[in-house]
Amino acid sequence: MHILCIESSHKDFETIQSVLNGLDDIRLSRAENMARGLGLLKQEAPDLILLDYLLPDGDGFDFLRAMKEEDPEIPVVVLTGQGDEMIASRLMQEGACDCLTKTRFDRENISGCIRNVMEKATLKKEIHMARRKISEMATHDELTGLFNRRYFMEALDRERARAERHGTELAFCMIDLDFFKRINDAWGHAAGDGVLAHMGRIIKEWARQTDVTCRYEGEAFAVILPETSLEGGRAACERLRRMVEEARVPWRTGPIQFTISIGVSQDGPGACGSVRQLIDQADQALYRAKEAGRNRVVVWNSE
Repeated sequence: MHILCIESSHKDFETIQSVLNGLDDIRLSRAENMARGLGLLKQEAPDLILLDYLLPDGDGFDFLRAMKEEDPEIPVVVLTGQGDEMIASRLMQEGACDCLTKTRFDRENISGCIRNVMEKATLKKEIHMARRKISEMATHDELTGLFNRRYFMEALDRERARAERHGTELAFCMIDLDFFKRINDAWGHAAGDGVLAHMGRIIKEWARQTDVTCRYEGEAFAVILPETSLEGGRAACERLRRMVEEARVPWRTGPIQFTISIGVSQDGPGACGSVRQLIDQADQALYRAKEAGRNRVVVWNSE
């Protein structure tokens, strides 16, 4: 366990050091002022900070406020020369996990304090991770890691509104795995899931940072390509088609090869007028790609 002690007094630090030396698995480092302590946080985040309330370049409140801009998740125990309950209460409100007077800094008190603080910090981290997981589950497809359909449709509305504001084009792609049922029938549904997950990884590798990728339903995927013309969408999707065609999905009975068909439509100045039309046009282009023999990209046209 790495503890950073921010303490200006050499004598007080030696006392802290002697107490902590009696505890197992403790690594102690020191900063003599607030600026140095904040600098060390950027280099290596400790598990716990022991903070002297009065420092040459500020006090405990100054440090806690400055620390919020760096890493507020690190637990802080403030050490004071005298036990002032009002100051201790204010420090706790500002973000400190606990306060100890230096007169009470002995092995028993610090051991209990460290244990309580770390338990609280662990619980806080677990709650944070659980909330992040719940948030991710609400917007992402678990198998592929791509956005789910609900989030994607909201994103499509936003991207179309942005394209309209700036007078730019937007390409929309519907992607479908060819003969996916044959994969499930030949190798089983676990293999099918492996192919879908692999497809998700290929799409992530292929997509630009500004693109919005989605598992639309089943073996169908969809992608929004902002600031992209119909011809630009065709070229981008052709690169994706080749990436998939060259890919091999490892499986216990041998690598699985698969292909995709893609339909591309366009939105922007003078183009179609609704989300439904944009999706339907990409669907029609995808249908034509399937009819033409699969493993190809077709762009929508009114003819």
